[in-house]
Amino acid sequence: MLTALRLCLLTFMLLTASLSSARAQGSTAPRADVPRFDRGEASVTLPAKFTHSHILINTLINGQGPYYLALDTGASISTAPPAFLSKVLKLDAKTETNPRKWQYADVDLRFPGLSLTRLRFFTAVDYMAEDGTLICGILGYDFLGRFVLEIDYFHKTVTLHDPEKYRYSDKNDLAPQTLPFTLEGLTPHLDITLRFKGGREATVKAMVDTGAGPALVFTEEAKRRLNIGPGLDGPDIKEAQLGGSIIHVDSWDTHRPNSLSRPPFSFDVLLGNAAFENMKVVFDYANRRMITAYPFKN
Repeated sequence: MLTALRLCLLTFMLLTASLSSARAQGSTAPRADVPRFDRGEASVTLPAKFTHSHILINTLINGQGPYYLALDTGASISTAPPAFLSKVLKLDAKTETNPRKWQYADVDLRFPGLSLTRLRFFTAVDYMAEDGTLICGILGYDFLGRFVLEIDYFHKTVTLHDPEKYRYSDKNDLAPQTLPFTLEGLTPHLDITLRFKGGREATVKAMVDTGAGPALVFTEEAKRRLNIGPGLDGPDIKEAQLGGSIIHVDSWDTHRPNSLSRPPFSFDVLLGNAAFENMKVVFDYANRRMITAYPFKN
């Protein structure tokens, strides 16, 4: 996993902890308005750019753009670089009233067929995709949790559904399965089973992170506890099982905490984009469930 990506993830964790504390103290930060679908539609399907570590969609922000924003289930809040907010969007950052005093700006987003007003972007580090694409912001749970999020890794599309109208249909899917998850730090967590060469197995807690590239990204503590060998090519891990699906682990890494974040973490491993190659993954936040399937290849 790229160093910049690790830094972004750790920033989100720190911001999450601070904001959770602020809410507990009665912060009056306004929530974004209810998303509005055009013409009473129940969903919109957006073309997306998939890189190793990011899922990017083009968005108009305050009527300007389009700009690339990344969808990140591993982020509890939405963030943007301060220079983008001040120099490009010409917004003056405000300051939260909680003790951390994080800076933010409220923006209006416009997608084809969908609009959302007053989404709060907190300021964070600059982002860049592996191919050099400038990422102007990260959309976390405060955006994603308003929808049923469907990511089609085979057809390279993202669909945002109205959660009140969403009904899953498997008519175009193979081997669908429904997996319950818990929200911890406003990010989805579930258990997976690791199988090692030599026959041993271990059940670990995974955070599903669409902002991570490798199939598995272990915390240092979990790596020590599981006695995972050196290197980044997974010499000890044969496969991982997610419900009834087998994940062939051809890429894994170690999550390295720095001064922005401290253990213990709420997870043993991040489950990244490579785990879902050629799959469709649905995040139904309202019902705390994840649906995975293989779409028909048409």
